[in-house]
Amino acid sequence: MNPKRPRRSRSTVPFGLVLLAVSGFGAGCGGSSGGGHGDADDFVGRWTLDPDSGDYTLAGCTNANSNGTGSIWTDLTFEYGELTDLTETSGACTTIAQVGTTFLILPGLPYDVSGDTATVPATDPYTGTASACVTTVSSDAAGNPIGLRPKPTPDWEFKLSPAAKGEPRRAELGVKMGGAPIMADLVTPGQSGLDVVDSCTLTGRATFFRFTTE
Repeated sequence: MNPKRPRRSRSTVPFGLVLLAVSGFGAGCGGSSGGGHGDADDFVGRWTLDPDSGDYTLAGCTNANSNGTGSIWTDLTFEYGELTDLTETSGACTTIAQVGTTFLILPGLPYDVSGDTATVPATDPYTGTASACVTTVSSDAAGNPIGLRPKPTPDWEFKLSPAAKGEPRRAELGVKMGGAPIMADLVTPGQSGLDVVDSCTLTGRATFFRFTTE
C-alpha cells in the first residue's frame, strides 16, 4: 500500500473523477519557512519511512479480502499552517473539498501541536467538514483506482520519539498507544462521487525519520 503522491489542483470535473486524477500525479510542494513557531518547529520538514517501521492494519472489513497489513505512506512533509500549527503537504493523502460544483484538492491533513504530539482536529478548518483524506492504495480488476479514506480522531497522532545524539529525529504516525482504531473506507470513483466499496478499521503506527528541516 504505497500510493503515488498527487499535486495540488482545482477541478470542476465530477467528484467521481477526482480520485482518478490524483492517483497519477507526483507531488510538487514548496519548502517551509523559518523557525520561531514553538513546539511546531520540531515537526517541520520532510520525513521518510523508517525501513524498520511497523505496519498498519486494516481489519473488520465487510469483505474479508480487504483485511491486511502493510505500509501506506513513504514520505510526509510538514509545513507551518495558517489555521492550524502544521499542515501535511506531501500530497500523500489529499483532502477534497467541494465549493458548489468546484472541487478543491488540498495537499493533506492539518495538525495542531501540543508538546511532542501533533493531532488532527475533529473538524478541518479549511473545509468545515470532518477531517479525512484520500490516498490511492490499489486498483480493481477494471483498472479503477481504489482509495483509502482514513478518518482521524483525537486518538490519531504524529508523536515525536526522544531525540538521540547522532541520529535523525524520529516520530510515529498512527493510533496512540491504548487508543481506539479509526474508521477507514475503501472508495472508488462513481458517477456522482466516491463510492464506498468497504468500511474497515485502521490501527498501527509507522515510524518516520526527519530527512530535512525545510
